[in-house]
Amino acid sequence: MKIKFFPVLLLFMIILSCSNNESSQIDNIKRKADGILCLKSPQKEQIKEAQKLYKRVKRLRRSKEKIKERISYHQQKIINIDESFTLLDNLLTSELEDKSDIVNR
Repeated sequence: MKIKFFPVLLLFMIILSCSNNESSQIDNIKRKADGILCLKSPQKEQIKEAQKLYKRVKRLRRSKEKIKERISYHQQKIINIDESFTLLDNLLTSELEDKSDIVNR
């Protein structure tokens, strides 16, 4: 009766790999904003655009951290569920062994 949660773990691994790709996207956005502000004399519109890009980077980084926290939380839940199934398996197996011992006496 032991159930494994490989599909769920696979989903979390896919999310993690996407977040690594997202890191390079975040870095590119930040470099673009840095490049705008490094201009000799940026105009107001350019400064506003750079600020928007920095805000976007900030939101993306926060969301990445939240996703990692949720993945960690759910991985622990999966471990707890798996341990519960193992305990139930052990209890059922030992209960069956006890009954067979009684029959054999």
